[in-house]
Amino acid sequence: MARRSYHHGNLRRALLDAGLELLAERGIEGFTLREVARRAGVSHAAPYHHFPHRDDLVRAIVAESFDLLGNGLSTAAATAGREPMDRIAAMGRAYVSFALDHPERYRLMFRTDQSRSDDSPAATDADEAGARAFGTLMSAFQEAADRELLRDGVEAGTAAITAWSSVHGLASLVLEGSLGIRPDQRERAGQLIDEVVGLVLDGVRR
Repeated sequence: MARRSYHHGNLRRALLDAGLELLAERGIEGFTLREVARRAGVSHAAPYHHFPHRDDLVRAIVAESFDLLGNGLSTAAATAGREPMDRIAAMGRAYVSFALDHPERYRLMFRTDQSRSDDSPAATDADEAGARAFGTLMSAFQEAADRELLRDGVEAGTAAITAWSSVHGLASLVLEGSLGIRPDQRERAGQLIDEVVGLVLDGVRR
């Protein structure tokens, strides 16, 4: 593979890009800082200036991925209008779309054994990014609860976890080809997303 170049001051970005590329090709098991450096076109020692350990780079990719997901959820919610249930439905669709658009990131984000398994600053960053992304969904459910839009006895937190579990499972099944729908078959996937999200919301709304 041709060595890539980077502009002065953007070494960290180059390493993140090379790391994501390597993860897509070899998975976490074939992920090494040495190979990341080679693909970024830098010396073998260069990554250690930003990432002292391999897992630090992995966790930086995880944190960035959760931030991207959170931004996508926020954008979807903002464009869906003021009604919390409409925002929740839009975020459900955005969640699955993110997974289909970024399968390498998506698979890594929930590998807690590799990405968020200790108290290091990199692991903390990944945890906080994940919490921010989930918080966007949680805030919409809390508003729905405050406005008495949820069924009696349904708490906002439980409803949010139910919705998250449903769209997460759907995204994973599509990515693994278990539903007979390829990730690139967006129209079919979109129809299924809308049906699943609709059923979830019907189950929690008043």
